[in-house]
Amino acid sequence: MGLLAVDLLVVLVWAVLFNHLLLLSVNPSLAHSRGISVVRIEAAFAALLAVVVAVSIQWVGILIINALLVLPGAAARNVARSVKEYHLIAILTALVAGIVGSSPPTTSASRQARAIIAAAALIFFLSLALRTRVQRPVLSSNYAKMGGNKTSKGGRFRIENNDWQRSCGQ
Repeated sequence: MGLLAVDLLVVLVWAVLFNHLLLLSVNPSLAHSRGISVVRIEAAFAALLAVVVAVSIQWVGILIINALLVLPGAAARNVARSVKEYHLIAILTALVAGIVGSSPPTTSASRQARAIIAAAALIFFLSLALRTRVQRPVLSSNYAKMGGNKTSKGGRFRIENNDWQRSCGQ
């Protein structure tokens, strides 16, 4: 019953705070200038994460919690082209890892936990292989007009020094 209550709490808080958390993660100064209490939102997110981890440890263990906190997000970061894709890929990665890791019929919970972690790690390494093939969008249309790179190596955006100087009018 406690896990269901925590799940409902997480979904409710996430729905209410999503836009604030998104703006805060992109630019805390902009979030503050828009009237968002940065400290309160960060504290609420940290408290929510702490509650989820504390309740989940009782159910599945610390190692699998750490793996499912880090690996799905890291895998999604490698291939996502938008925030919506990032969330969807991270959730699907965790679900697939859980289903694949739980599917072998074993009686030992530790074997299932190892299988889930291995599945999540495999998905992460596959996303690394796909990382160079996924083209990410340009930061802005002005950047493309300046002759900047439309894609970048390794999935990160790169601004050439002369492009930056041109955009600043130097």
